[in-house]
Amino acid sequence: MTETTMVLTVDTPWVVAADEPEAIQRALADVKADWYKVLGRMPVVLTQPPQSWTGSIIYFGTKAPWLKEMLTPQTSGPESFVLRVRTDRAGRTALVAGGGDLRGAIYAAYALSEEVLGVDPWYYWVDKEPAFRGRVELRKDFDRSSGAPTFRYRGWFINDEDLLSRFAPDPLRENIFSLEMWDRVYETLLRLRGNMVVPGTFNLPDERCQELAARRGLILNMHHINVLGLVTFRWPEDVPFSYSKHPEIMERYWRTCIAAYKDWEVVWPDDGSGGIRDNGRVGAGQGTYYHTMMLNHQGNQLTEMVNPGRIYHELGRFTRAGATEYFLVNVSDERPSRETSRSFIRKRTDPAVVRLCRSQRFAEMTHRESQEATGHRKIDGPIKLLIAGFRGPAAFRAVSLVDLRPAFRGHHHQLHGPTDPRSPRACLAAGYRLE
Repeated sequence: MTETTMVLTVDTPWVVAADEPEAIQRALADVKADWYKVLGRMPVVLTQPPQSWTGSIIYFGTKAPWLKEMLTPQTSGPESFVLRVRTDRAGRTALVAGGGDLRGAIYAAYALSEEVLGVDPWYYWVDKEPAFRGRVELRKDFDRSSGAPTFRYRGWFINDEDLLSRFAPDPLRENIFSLEMWDRVYETLLRLRGNMVVPGTFNLPDERCQELAARRGLILNMHHINVLGLVTFRWPEDVPFSYSKHPEIMERYWRTCIAAYKDWEVVWPDDGSGGIRDNGRVGAGQGTYYHTMMLNHQGNQLTEMVNPGRIYHELGRFTRAGATEYFLVNVSDERPSRETSRSFIRKRTDPAVVRLCRSQRFAEMTHRESQEATGHRKIDGPIKLLIAGFRGPAAFRAVSLVDLRPAFRGHHHQLHGPTDPRSPRACLAAGYRLE
């Protein structure tokens, strides 16, 4: 070990105050599993700094008095966090992973998993487990701290749960899919530093998936079908349901729901193809509800259809207007939407990324990030298909599906159906299937 290096091993103790909130403890349980995969043994967890230990140490949380001096002033904003090497009161080299508030502490813990242990936030959904390393070395100037997020409310709408409801059905039939799978969804959202979730399409307030989201530290929200929390798809049988014939009934319920809220924001919807329908009228304090996949006349809710360059452009436009109060992304069943969903949560409005996605180098970026995510090096064929689809049907005609067939076989997918160089949407309509 050199003078400029900090070494983490299985013997490096964690210090976590016993009274840290449940949401932080749940996040740390995930990080413990990551630690086991990378270092080979579960961590030693202490509830206060040890007296006799002189080696490296890790501090987690937000409440403990010994954390305060190591967190300020970098955690002055909401949901900000510190992840950096420091020296504690006892003169030990310490890795501090803490936040100024509850979600800041959660993000710090997951940032340690990603930045220090090398765990992909999407590891579960892309079948990519971290590599065993045995030890991890960090420079003593290591710092991955983060200030307050650009958008105040950031989250996912799990919608049209066709895949998840069959992949992980709820054995108790209380939720659209199992609580274990909901926990996976919430974990991934928090790893990506989201803070809000709409847990399903037709959920009722007493479904346990909502309680679990709150216990995870997430903000619960609603969507356009459950307007203002009114579950219209489970309407009382003895009450007429028709706005054209009985508008007074719907308006009475809406007024009741509105009265339950102290404030509200203007949220602009998208057009299903990546453009936000504000017609240039967006203003400060507003937000957006956005689809990366949508079932409509030109697409389906199982296939990514929006160029990340367009996502960055629209979010950049809203950021410049100060419309950073809220954004909700409809990710359908989550797993099929990785490329576009990550464009929202983690690389929100970085100007360098916007320029990259507008250029031809978008292909290079997509290729590199897909390799990193899946762990596969031979993915040229599928990436050609993805990029051609993002560029539009005209460009897609240059890509032969016959050429792509071998590239899919033996990896995650195989392509079946008539060999016809059409757009991805037309391929699905013509009978292609991925398995």
